[in-house]
Amino acid sequence: MDSIGKRVKELRDAKNLTQQDLATAAGVSIAYVRNLEQKPRRTQAPSLTHLEKVAGALGTTLGKLTGETATDVPVVSSGGGGVQLPFIGYVQAGGGIDEAADADETVSVSDVFRGASGVYRVRGKSMLGAHIREGDELVVKLDRDPPSGELVIAWRKDKGATVKRFYRDRHERYMRSESTADGEDEGVYTLGDGDRIVGVVLGIQRRYATAPPPKTKPPAKKKGK
Repeated sequence: MDSIGKRVKELRDAKNLTQQDLATAAGVSIAYVRNLEQKPRRTQAPSLTHLEKVAGALGTTLGKLTGETATDVPVVSSGGGGVQLPFIGYVQAGGGIDEAADADETVSVSDVFRGASGVYRVRGKSMLGAHIREGDELVVKLDRDPPSGELVIAWRKDKGATVKRFYRDRHERYMRSESTADGEDEGVYTLGDGDRIVGVVLGIQRRYATAPPPKTKPPAKKKGK
């Protein structure tokens, strides 16, 4: 599958922009743009905020850069028979996080998630009541206006990406964490200026470590009579 960096370069070339032109228009450093397009990419790039600025400067959306549209869906992996999705970044089951993500990294997920936008990895434990554990991979479909009651990835101003349960009523939109099985929690957060919903969680992928087989002693040799 084409990397996000490759899509950025193709769009930049189509608009006859230099890397410096794009960096200036997006308000990011030329080093960021250069690293984003580099292949193979070994450095790390700031996650959602910078990518969204680059998308806007290229006249597109973050969703299109990460494979949201039907014309740019993930392809079936040649190895495991699943789907390769972009790794978008880390998300906090808690306050929020803006942690680096490798723009070329992909994650293999089940075929049932074909058409999803990408994958986030979880940090924190405030969503245990929703069966979301630290280290889980959340398969996400970008959606800025989800229905009430959905598990969502949201961007909190000055905090970063977080996973929460989303609600709306006639007067406001708000989120809450679920650290207990009965769904009750301490954390309720009203969405304000600068906050936004990024997408809906379609599924949770969890990796289990395989325990090594127990060590057994060889049978004792019988003494000859």
